Amino acid sequence: MPSHQRQTTQLTYIDERIDIDDVFMLSDAVVVDRGDTVPYGTKIHLFNAMLGLSIPMLLFGKTIPFISSLSLVDNQFLLSSLIIEGSFIGMVIDNLINGFGRYIGEGSMLRNLTRIRLALHGLTVPSMFVPAIELGKHARIISSRVSRFAIGFFLSYAFVEVIEWLFLYDVDELQVVDNSDLDSKKNNSRYIDGVLSYTCGKVVKCVVPAVTLCLSTMAMGNVMRVRGVAAGPWLLGAGGLSFAACSCGRADVQAFGETTQLTMTMAALASAASSVC
Repeated sequence: MPSHQRQTTQLTYIDERIDIDDVFMLSDAVVVDRGDTVPYGTKIHLFNAMLGLSIPMLLFGKTIPFISSLSLVDNQFLLSSLIIEGSFIGMVIDNLINGFGRYIGEGSMLRNLTRIRLALHGLTVPSMFVPAIELGKHARIISSRVSRFAIGFFLSYAFVEVIEWLFLYDVDELQVVDNSDLDSKKNNSRYIDGVLSYTCGKVVKCVVPAVTLCLSTMAMGNVMRVRGVAAGPWLLGAGGLSFAACSCGRADVQAFGETTQLTMTMAALASAASSVC
């Protein structure tokens, strides 16, 4: 049957020559015509994952992902560099889980993957305080003693978070967020259209540390900028742009807040390593 006759048949009637498989095929054809074969949310998360893989290479001209920045900094920023590279890995995994959640489907597999995603979040957010602390020490804004105490505190906090999410949290408490309907267009402050995922519902536990990180990074970056430290504007931008993205009320924009913060913090480390305070 010619394609135009099949479309007419779909819109008006289904005769005896079309079986049930043809009906589903025709329905899928309409979706293809709208260009919705890949949901918007999946595109956003996959693109963000690609950024996490490519930014370390493109920004610094290296060919090996995740270790590209290590050659740019001296030993005093080695810990911060490892944390940023690890955070990029965590960001990639997070976006892949969110992007493919609709294809994995509800159930124990996606719940356990969400457990890993939450553990990575609990690890990377507290750990990302370390670069700002080390840059503050490098700029002589905070003392070595305060720096050691603060780094120890945030890394210990990150360790506790990972243990809690991996071994103590009950994944049956996760709440499903089914926004997978291609026609929903429900972009809001928390979920992107086309995404099926689980959420822990612990807004304070997950959001407050991230907001505190943005504000602390902004404060340290601004002090460094006022003092004329080369890394200051980069660090200020890392916190400011990430905070702006997370506050804009659009989940598809919020998804790139972490990407921006990691990239600009990496640039701040490279700037500090290449200059003399």
